[in-house]
This record gives sequence, structure tokens and C-alpha cells, in this order.
Amino acid sequence: MFLTISSYSFLTLYLSLELQGLALYILIALKRTNQTIESSLKYFIVSMVGTCFYLYGCAMLYKSVGQLSFRELNVLYYGLDILNASSFNVQS
Repeated sequence: MFLTISSYSFLTLYLSLELQGLALYILIALKRTNQTIESSLKYFIVSMVGTCFYLYGCAMLYKSVGQLSFRELNVLYYGLDILNASSFNVQS
């Protein structure tokens, strides 16, 4: 959970979501009955479809922009650097 919150790019966000999903697969199939194994497999298949769409979107974003960093995309699209106070025209 903390890796998801502290991610700075789409790739680290993807890796953190997949690590969370792996833990959920294990928790679902922990009891080892036919129903839990079937539900774990269904969850795995559905999440892989979602992963394919997410990675395809990341590839399209990287192809069009050339960056996957949240900060760089913010600067590129909005012209705001959230870590630099001078971009907000703050008078001190």
C-alpha cells in the first residue's frame, strides 16, 4: 500500500498494484477448496486483462510523450512543478 502511495511514475504504480494483487491471489486461494481456487483463478484472469489495458495505455503515453514520471507529465501538460514553489508565482 505504501509503495502505491509513494510511486513517482506509472511503472512503479504498476509494480505496486501487481504486488498487492499477488498477495490477494494467495489470500483468496489459502483455504484450498475448489470454490476458492476457482475464484482465485478468475480474479487472476480478470486482473491480467486489466493489466494488459494498463500497460497498453502506458505504452501509448510513452510513445506520445516520452515520459512516464508523474512530475514530468505535470510540468509538460500544465506547466506546474509541484515541488518547485517558483512555478506557482509565490511572492515571499
